[in-house]
This record gives sequence, C-alpha cells and structure tokens, in this order.
Amino acid sequence: MKAIGYFRVASGTKRETPYPRTEQEEGFARFCREQGFQPAATFVDVDAGYKISTAQYYRMLRYIRQQREGFQVVVKAIYHVIHTPSLEGPV
Repeated sequence: MKAIGYFRVASGTKRETPYPRTEQEEGFARFCREQGFQPAATFVDVDAGYKISTAQYYRMLRYIRQQREGFQVVVKAIYHVIHTPSLEGPV
C-alpha cells in the first residue's frame, strides 16, 4: 500500500513542536520501510505561531480524491491535524 506523509513545521528557528521538516521526513521514510509502505507523496504546512496554514492539508485531500486508490496517511502526532476544521470534534 502507498503512504502519504502530512507534516507541520514551525516557521521560526525555535526547537519546539511542530518538529523540523527533516526529522519528520526521516521518520516517515523509516515508518514506511518498517511497515512495508511505498511512500507516494508528502505535504507540509507551516505553523507561524498564531496562524496555522492548512493549504497543504487540503491539497493532500484533493490528491487522495484524484488518485482514486487507497493510501495510509502518516502524521507525526494527531495534534498536527486536530485543528483542521473538517476534523474537529471526537476523533
């Protein structure tokens, strides 16, 4: 099965969550190897502190719909998507 990585990265230089992009990309690649997934694509949104971008999240959803096949979506932690309007509420 193919896997898609969705990451959130901080726009500043402070070492705090969201985690740096390279760390997340390496973790995604390692997860795929260990679980036998084929990496298909990655999507990265930037967290600018008070403003969280969701453009890449919605781009990922369009990509999934257009491909018309199953994907495993991999995120570092649930809080990377929990503030997305379409996912608010019970998880």
